[in-house]
Amino acid sequence: MTQLKPSEKRMLVILLSGLFLLANVLGWAWYSSLMLRSERRLAGLKAKVNSLEVWRREAPAAEEKRAWIGDNLKEYADETARDTYLDNLVQNDLRSGLDLELISPRPLDPLMPTDELPFIRSRYETKVKGTWTDVMTFVYRLQKPSEFRFVPRVTMVPRKNEQNDAEQFVECFVTIEKWWAPESATADDLAANEQPAAPVVEVPVTAAVPTPEPDAAAAAAPAPEAAPAAAAAAPEPVNSVNPVNPGQ
Repeated sequence: MTQLKPSEKRMLVILLSGLFLLANVLGWAWYSSLMLRSERRLAGLKAKVNSLEVWRREAPAAEEKRAWIGDNLKEYADETARDTYLDNLVQNDLRSGLDLELISPRPLDPLMPTDELPFIRSRYETKVKGTWTDVMTFVYRLQKPSEFRFVPRVTMVPRKNEQNDAEQFVECFVTIEKWWAPESATADDLAANEQPAAPVVEVPVTAAVPTPEPDAAAAAAPAPEAAPAAAAAAPEPVNSVNPVNPGQ
């Protein structure tokens, strides 16, 4: 076996050392990227575990709220009961014992369930006139969360004529909402709440041009065999062109 020269041995040692260093660098880069991906995945899993732990702790409270909503959110018997519920309530129970004047009370069109608010909402608005204490008592009676009845808007115009609040005369414009269970909605209600479909554009169809019936002159035309002879006998048309004005 041929012995390696000292210079060749040094070159071989240098080459092997370079390969060893390159393998270590590449291995460290691969190991670092693997550890980085593992840490990111571990952090994501920890975040999911923490969110699940929060949900687990809040599950009893959420179940209690769901049960409360199920007990208090009612369904209406029919559309007539839904549309007249607030009017009957305002005209009778809510103004009982109060000296008030209701001006232009009227129910509004109900709002059907949406993705953001999955409830049916009856709406009602009226203008109220009376003393401060009676009007405030009436407004407090309107809003009752346990019955899913709310007052989303109140506009009040005070009359600064009396010093005593009990005698202060005010005008108040209120809007009332009553929420119902979404199961109350019928198919007609949901269909009425959908966006109208795009109108269908009709493309006009061109009527077929009727083929004219041959008249008497066409019937009297010469036979096909006589047509070539007639064409040969006819003089060729002469195109006269004005050299000064070709258009003439």
